[in-house]
Amino acid sequence: NNILLFLCNGTAADKPVSDQLAAVGEVGLTGEIRAVGQLSQRLSEIHRLGFTQCLVPRAVRDLRAPEGLELLRVRNIREAMAVVF
Repeated sequence: NNILLFLCNGTAADKPVSDQLAAVGEVGLTGEIRAVGQLSQRLSEIHRLGFTQCLVPRAVRDLRAPEGLELLRVRNIREAMAVVF
């Protein structure tokens, strides 16, 4: 998952990422966060694993999160960094 790469960059800068945060999506060449397949199923699994927040592509419409999982909708890496750090 490409989003993990940018999260690792933040931790390298001594800014910890919450252990309650997951991320689903693909990072495009210009930094946009794009949707991936089977997003609803992925969110269900993320919730089952105990995460309480998840970064998701803002462009995805009609996406419902399981109760107890907050979706953090972002368009690009810049927005994701602002939300996470």
